Order: sequence, then C-alpha cells, then structure tokens
Amino acid sequence: MRKWLVAMGIAGCVMALASCSQPQNVSVDIQETVDLETISVDENVPESHFDVVDEKGQAVELKLEDGPVLFLAHWCPHCGEYLKTHEPLPDVRVVAVYPMEGETMEDMMKNVRRKLDQAGWEDVPLYGTMEPDIVEGVPTIAYMVENTPYHRNAFEVGEGDL
Repeated sequence: MRKWLVAMGIAGCVMALASCSQPQNVSVDIQETVDLETISVDENVPESHFDVVDEKGQAVELKLEDGPVLFLAHWCPHCGEYLKTHEPLPDVRVVAVYPMEGETMEDMMKNVRRKLDQAGWEDVPLYGTMEPDIVEGVPTIAYMVENTPYHRNAFEVGEGDL
C-alpha cells in the first residue's frame, strides 16, 4: 500500500510539472432545455501587439499580423524541451519573459539567447519584457488568424495552425 501511495504521489508531481502554462478561465453555462453551451472566456481578448525591447535595448512594438511570437523563460524546462524538439515557425519572434528574482532584462535575454543558440534557433530575433502579465504561462505562442489573436501552449501549435 505504501509503495502504491508513493507511486501515486510521484505521478501527481509529474502531471503538475507537465506544463508551465496556466489553464484558461473557461466556464460552461447550459441554457435550461436548449442544447446550447455558452462559453464565457476572460473579459480580456488576447493581446495582438506587445511592447518589448530588442537585444540592443531599444523599445519595439511587436504585432501579431507580422508573424507569431513565442514567449519563453530560460529557467522553464518545458521551454527548453520545446526548443530542442521543434523547428522555428516561419517569421517567429521570441520574447524572453519571467525573469528570476533580481535578474536584469539584459541577463534574462542573454540566458534566453544562449538557449536559442544551443537549440539551433540562432537566427530567430529575440526581444524581452519585464511585464509579469504579458502571457499566462510559458511556452506560449501568440499568433493571428483572420484578424483574431490567439495565445496557446506552444506544444499545441503547428505551422498549419497559423
């Protein structure tokens, strides 16, 4: 019994670590006898542009209509796994987010650049932000389809989704 409890505890920890992404705030409201579901999402429509800085420290506005944006944190194991197992999407830009406590923008971006270079993503443009609420989790890809912005877990998005 004890071994079973330990195994279940380990399995729970593994599942909790499966993604740094946070779940979407979605609720379902069934209308009395009508067979329709009303899905209520956050009042905030996902952002379609982001105020960031480039690797030279210059302020830049990234727009999703110019291509997808991948948000990464250098300390996130899922972000590192994504970079190792995926090729860069066409026109993708990477934004370094979620610095460690006491970390500067410059240090955070250097750490993400190192991860990008190690994974063969050296030609991908890198930007950074210290904004804590820019996305709900990492790795996240933000992209635009038919003038509608989407923010999704990077592992769930392929080139065919863009």
